[in-house]
Amino acid sequence: MHKEAIALLSGGLDSSVAVKMMIEQGITILAVNFTSPFCNCSSRREGCGNQARKIAEQFGIPLCMIPKGMDYMRVV
Repeated sequence: MHKEAIALLSGGLDSSVAVKMMIEQGITILAVNFTSPFCNCSSRREGCGNQARKIAEQFGIPLCMIPKGMDYMRVV
């Protein structure tokens, strides 16, 4: 049976190891990274978004970058 999963990928060690373990088990992964207006995650040169991109490229998996929108801003 073919398995698929959505994984939250921050680009840090924990999420990277979790994704790698799923890949090794034959699970097809769609990685998701949430960006915030309070960090430089969307920067191509710096930030956690860049690290998530690097990890996704290394693992050969698609990455969906999702900005936290106005609902998030209202809570803050």
